[in-house]
Amino acid sequence: MADRLALSAWLFVCAAVAAVVLWSPAAGAQVAPAAEVPFDPAPSIAWDAERGVVVIAAVDSDTGDLLIRTVVPSGADETQRFDHVDLSGGPSLVLDASGGPVVAYEDAVDGAVKLLRCGADCGAAEPVTVGAAGERPVVRLDSAGVPVVAYRESSYGDLLATRCLAIDCGELADPVTMITGSGSNLEPPFDVVLDEQDRPIAVVSISGASLLSFYRNVTLASCDDVECSATTRIVAWSSLDNTNWYSAGQPALDAGWGANGDLVVAMQFEERLGAAVLRCDLADETCGLGGFEGVLGRGGVSLGIDAADRPIVAMHDVVRGDLVVARCVNPTCNGLAHIVTPARAGDVGVSPALVVVDGGAVVIAHGDASHRELVVLECEAAGCAHEPTHPAIGYIDAVVTEPGSVSVSGWAGDVDSPVDLGAHVYVDGTYATGVLATGERPDVRAAIPEVGDTVGFSVEIALEDGPHEVCVFAIDAVDLPTALGCPQIVVSGHLPLGYLDSAGEVDGGVRVTGWAGDADRGGPTPVELYVDGQLTTVVDADVPRGDVQAVFPQLGARTGFDVVLDVTESGSYEV
Repeated sequence: MADRLALSAWLFVCAAVAAVVLWSPAAGAQVAPAAEVPFDPAPSIAWDAERGVVVIAAVDSDTGDLLIRTVVPSGADETQRFDHVDLSGGPSLVLDASGGPVVAYEDAVDGAVKLLRCGADCGAAEPVTVGAAGERPVVRLDSAGVPVVAYRESSYGDLLATRCLAIDCGELADPVTMITGSGSNLEPPFDVVLDEQDRPIAVVSISGASLLSFYRNVTLASCDDVECSATTRIVAWSSLDNTNWYSAGQPALDAGWGANGDLVVAMQFEERLGAAVLRCDLADETCGLGGFEGVLGRGGVSLGIDAADRPIVAMHDVVRGDLVVARCVNPTCNGLAHIVTPARAGDVGVSPALVVVDGGAVVIAHGDASHRELVVLECEAAGCAHEPTHPAIGYIDAVVTEPGSVSVSGWAGDVDSPVDLGAHVYVDGTYATGVLATGERPDVRAAIPEVGDTVGFSVEIALEDGPHEVCVFAIDAVDLPTALGCPQIVVSGHLPLGYLDSAGEVDGGVRVTGWAGDADRGGPTPVELYVDGQLTTVVDADVPRGDVQAVFPQLGARTGFDVVLDVTESGSYEV
């Protein structure tokens, strides 16, 4: 659509302005009640193949109690509560050789990092302090079943690792620093795994600023030996190299081991409508990026790997309040088998934790914030079931170019579910941005009630001058795309210029004079004239205007217009 310059004048107008006080604080005004504690069970999950059960550790958001839940797939489900520990945030869980839970957590009372080795009864176990002050601990067991705990030190933000000297953790080695917090801007959340030689490997997000821009790196810090006397760092992903995946918020991270010793990392960005999977060859110190657009999750991520070495990722869509599950079609995740939203009722999917059990089925523990419950979802090997849906629908209302940018607006809706859908924009075949269709569109609701009230979207994209193809896709409730169109545009570097010199009554109507020019146009600039909002005529500004050319030589010599509009009835008009 061509650039427009609006020129208007009132022939006769009288207006009154009134000020309205919408809200003002007053003495004795009621104070809002204290906010309810946000519900986040922050579960950690493990599969006990020997007993055929799933074990889940979680925190009661209201009391800080530790919850241990044992689930037999398609069978019994038992939850135990332990109030002799006070958790701040979610626990980290592994199972020992006997299937007993080993839990690392941050103590809500003294801020220490503690380890609880349950054995047969978590209630009889006494916690061991492994760090004086820390947060977000991660526990792993080495090949001998000895715990290794990594955590972020509270004062300086260092990532520390502490190794127990025995299975019962009666003695501890001195903590070692895997990454120094000061100067590295180490960001939670992170993950830590042990390789085949029991050497810790940390997967962290590190932010910083270069001379030209802000950056964020996903970094692997590999200990060179079991004691972690030194570390080797690999930048697995950088926002400087992947501007398409850049996010202003740190990514959620989860890591696991794939076939052939590859380290697999799932990343979910806070402010990005998408997710990514990294597959790293630590021997070559190289990582490959696979990913999937159109996933509206951004509130936590959990990774599983099936028997065919294909990543499975669970995410929380914090905007729509859904649980999102994505299965990669191959080990490198350069395509998707499918994406589903198996849980939608209420605000669900909070802090999902996923595990792949024998037979390829997936079990996901997640929070239901609407009912403040920890929910366990079992998915069949082929995926999580969902009802068939109609394709998303929508329309591109306008594509307007400005110097260096294009604005796209329209609507997108789903007749199967009145949720806010995603609208993804591609420019010249490359993903440019994604937004949620959250704008109110009563006109669409009146015509198609099933789509709900909020279906409108509008987005501006920076573009270089020249011709472009802009394609828009609506992403439906099960994250499948519907093409809304691919208009062709031309972005130019200049706005048209102009001025309305006069508008006055003459015999036969209203005479309007002025000038208009466009440096990017090879000939006269069209001028549309409206009377009271209605298009009356279109003329070319081709009258010689030497005065305009003297000031704006780039517009040429012929920029003037002089036209009489057919307005004969008495009254006031806006031209």
